[in-house]
Amino acid sequence: MNHRPELTESRSQQRAISQEEVQRLRQLVARAIERRRQALTFGVAKVFERSLRERQVPVSVGVEEGDSAWVAIEPLYQLRATVGGRFQNLKEKWVKAGFPLRDHRGDRSEDAQLNEEEWVELALWINRQGYEARLTSGSETTLFEVRKLEG
Repeated sequence: MNHRPELTESRSQQRAISQEEVQRLRQLVARAIERRRQALTFGVAKVFERSLRERQVPVSVGVEEGDSAWVAIEPLYQLRATVGGRFQNLKEKWVKAGFPLRDHRGDRSEDAQLNEEEWVELALWINRQGYEARLTSGSETTLFEVRKLEG
C-alpha cells in the first residue's frame, strides 16, 4: 500500500477546517440568540399564553414580592430620565412602538396602539441600556415598566 503523504495531509486539513467552521458557526448562532434573547422570550411567552388561554387556564399578572424596583413609565420623558439615551432616537423608537406622545397640557394625544414588533425593538434597546421592560395590562396611566438589571 502506497499512501501519498500529501493526500493524508490534505484530508486532515479539511477536517481541521471543517471543525473550525463548525466552531465559528456555533459562535455566530450563540451570539445571535443572545442578541435576540428578549425577543425570543417574548415570542415563547406569547405562544405559551395563547396555549393557556385556549385551554381556558386563568392567566394573571400579579406583583411578585421584590418587584418594588419596577418603575412605571407613562410619558416619554420619564423613560429618558430613567434609562437615558438620545432624545430623538428614543422618540423615534417610542412612536414606532405605538406609544402616544403627550400634548402640551400633559394629555395624551391618542391612545396607545401597540406595534408588537417595534415594542420588542424598544424593549431590546432598553435591555442594551441595562434595564428590562415589561408591558402593563389594564392600567390607564402606565404604558410599561422598567427596572435596572442586576449585575
